[in-house]
This record gives sequence, C-alpha cells and structure tokens, in this order.
Amino acid sequence: MFTSFLTDHAVKAIALLPIDQAHYSAWLKQQDALTQQWLATVSFNAEPGQICCIPDATGHIKQVLVGVNPQNSLWSLADCPKQLPAGSYELQDQFALLCAEQAALGWGLASYRFDRYSSNKQTSYRQLIIDSALLKKVTAVLEACYWVRNLINTPAEDMGPEHLSSQARNLAERYQAQFTEIVGKDLLNQGYAGIYTVGRAAVQAPRLIDIHWGKSSDPKITLVGKGVCFDSGGLNLKPADNMLLMRKDMGLADALSEASQDHPELLIDFATLTGAARMALGTSLPALFSNRDELAFEIAKLSKAENDPMWPMPLFAPYKRLIKGKFADLTNNPGTGMGGAITAALFLECFVDENIPWLHIDLMAWNDSNQPGRPEGGEAMGMRALFAYLAKRYIA
Repeated sequence: MFTSFLTDHAVKAIALLPIDQAHYSAWLKQQDALTQQWLATVSFNAEPGQICCIPDATGHIKQVLVGVNPQNSLWSLADCPKQLPAGSYELQDQFALLCAEQAALGWGLASYRFDRYSSNKQTSYRQLIIDSALLKKVTAVLEACYWVRNLINTPAEDMGPEHLSSQARNLAERYQAQFTEIVGKDLLNQGYAGIYTVGRAAVQAPRLIDIHWGKSSDPKITLVGKGVCFDSGGLNLKPADNMLLMRKDMGLADALSEASQDHPELLIDFATLTGAARMALGTSLPALFSNRDELAFEIAKLSKAENDPMWPMPLFAPYKRLIKGKFADLTNNPGTGMGGAITAALFLECFVDENIPWLHIDLMAWNDSNQPGRPEGGEAMGMRALFAYLAKRYIA
C-alpha cells in the first residue's frame, strides 16, 4: 500500500525543491529569465504551503517549488499529495531546509484515505522517492498511524468489541505475541467489575484484551488503552451530536490496577477521557499527566521535536478532595465542571502503585477539520512522541 506514494525505486521523477523565503531571492537570481518571469506571473514568493509547478519548453513540469517553514518540516510537503498532478517526485533539498524523514512522513500521512465504504477508490498517486533505509523506517510509522486512524474511523457496526478483539489478535499473531482475553461475566468473576459494568448493555460482550510481547529479560513497559466501542442503539446517554464522535472513544481503572500488579518500570495509558482537557487545550493538543514531573517534561520536549505535541498538566493534590465518595472511597463524578481533566487523572492515579512511573495522556484522537497531513477523522495523537522517548531510553 505505502509503495503507492513512497518508493526507493529509481524512476524518472520531477525535481521537488523545498525553499523558504530567506533563501528564495538568492536562488531566484540564479535562474534563467524565462523561469523568473514565470514565477513573477504566478506570484510565487516561497510562502509556507505555496506550490508552483515550473514548465519546460514543451509544457511539461520540469520542477516543483514548495514554500516551507524550516521549523515545521513535518507538514512542509503535506499539501503536495493533494495539489500536485499524479506522478513521481524526488526531493532536491539543496539548502538542507528539510528533514527528509519528517518530509516523507508528512507526505505519507497526507496520502491517507479512509475509503472502505466508498466506491470511488483512489487510483492515482503522487509518489515520493526516498532511500531504502528511510523507506523502511517511515513505512513502519505510517503503518501504525494508518491502523489507528482506520480503527477510529470505522463505525460501530463494524467496530464493536468482537471486531476490536479480532484486530488485536491479528496484531499479536503478526508479531509473535501472546494474546489473551476475558469476556463477559468472566470479567465480573475475576474482579474486573468496571469493564463489565460499562459494557454489559451492549449486544457484543465486553472484554479485557491482554497482549504480552518480548522476552522476560526485556524492560517491562505496560501500555493501557481505553478501548471503548460505542453503540448508539444501546444505552444512549449523550445527545445525538455528541454521539457522532464517540467512535474515537477506543483510542478503565481495572486495567491500571491489573497492570500495577506486574510492577512495570513504566506504565502508560491513553484515554479519550475528558471534555475538560479539550476545553483547556483545544482539540489538537493532548494533556499529559505523570506522577514523575521530570518524565512528563522530557516527553513534552520530545513531542515538540517530533511535531506530535503534548502539554504537561498538574496532578494537583488539593483536588483529591473532589473525588472522595459519599458512599464509597472514591467517585468518578466529582459533581463540578471545574478541573475535570485533573480530577479524572487523580481518579486514575488511585489505581496506580505510587512506586511505578506513570503517564496518562488525555487526548482527542480526532482531527475536527482538514489540515495538510491531518485529514478530518481519527488521529494517532502522541504515539510518535512516546515512541521517540522509548527509543531514546531503551535503544539509543
């Protein structure tokens, strides 16, 4: 699939030159009079996102200029797959303005289409030529991002608990991982009352999915996902407009408690948890909570470098009074609309052993409008930043 828009094969290609406004004047002076006249005619000035096809004497495209922002290399070429004619293009980065890996990743993310239910399948592509090592690395990231986007974008009819379980099982088999699950009333019998109670009204039984991968000598890192599949035909507790986006709720406290019993050296959870985080930070900036401040700030720094932003938020201890229950030790409904992202994180923290470094990412997992490389729909937020941290800590 990815070879349709990324390849390492040597083919006849059109030169693609990214250029910023600081270098454009000097470059322009070196061009022939015909090229200078053409660029003046189309009012090209290397503004970020601006694209200009330069024709040769026969009227065919000989070169493409793309205005870029050197500080935002990921999305610099992300408009190209949409705007350029179908064909092959080769990056000519003579000013070292662009990180090739980021550029290729942005190109690939921009080439995504969710057309599972459409008769109008994509048949023509804009192909970027990159070297073999880079192709392998970028393809792995794109495959993960596409998989997450597809899971979220698939409607409930085809993405209930059984479907999600099947996807998880296939993933485990592909990477020779151990797959287990606990289904239906067995959840209640084995102490996972939260998962059972949330999902018991659905036609498809709720389940806890567990994947183990790696050797016993490897670092023990545990990832917990919310994994909620919605069913608007069941117990609909939200207005109709709110239900339209609930498919992203895949991607609760029982899993954190279970994970803590294994004493991992790092525990991570991703959850589309609170509207409060969305109100505070908007839809494109996930909130990052941790019981280790230094860990949160290091990941936030890496998230900026990866163009996969997250913002550290406090586990403000005085707000713990808000999650004290009247009839039980805890409540997940503080009864106030203030600080909801924080109180939700504090609630989850109660199920995590304080000796375990823990990260909680409260994310939208959804692009609410079309932007270059980020089509409206499901989005894999925070994943690339977290992988960069793990690679730095355990591989570098």
